[in-house]
Amino acid sequence: MNTFWSRSKNHDLRYLSNFEPVLLTIPNEFFIPSMKDKTFPSVENAFQACKYAHSTNPVQMCELETCTPKEAKSYGSKTGMKKRGIRLDVDAWNKVSYKCMEELLKIRILCDERFRMIIQLSDKPFFHIETRPPYIWGGCMKNGVWVGHNRLGKILDDLKNNLVII
Repeated sequence: MNTFWSRSKNHDLRYLSNFEPVLLTIPNEFFIPSMKDKTFPSVENAFQACKYAHSTNPVQMCELETCTPKEAKSYGSKTGMKKRGIRLDVDAWNKVSYKCMEELLKIRILCDERFRMIIQLSDKPFFHIETRPPYIWGGCMKNGVWVGHNRLGKILDDLKNNLVII
């Protein structure tokens, strides 16, 4: 199993993190209209901007075009949005969050050759390490068993299985 996270000791696996700096320009075909043609410094920034698109103040997503991935995660958190007086439409967000991540990673795989090659050349499934519950996008080892939904790892596995070798 390939375990990855933003602090992984293996540089290639750390590179798979959504915190890795990579310019991501959202194409016109993207399913969230307010995201089209925007450029973000990481997948994390773009993902949190998608969240802002489902909030009471989508205009503030522009902050996510210039901040660090760590700041972006903070801005998109429940506490970060509350500090800014923004309310997330949780029901709407829950319906699109997986598709949003999937589409953003498809964009990254097209524009980031190194990312594409790491995924393409892997012969093991991917597992995203998360250090705190609820373990939606990843998980952790507990009592010798991997626990968590590992949505991010599953998306990378699907991308790997559907890649056309270039």
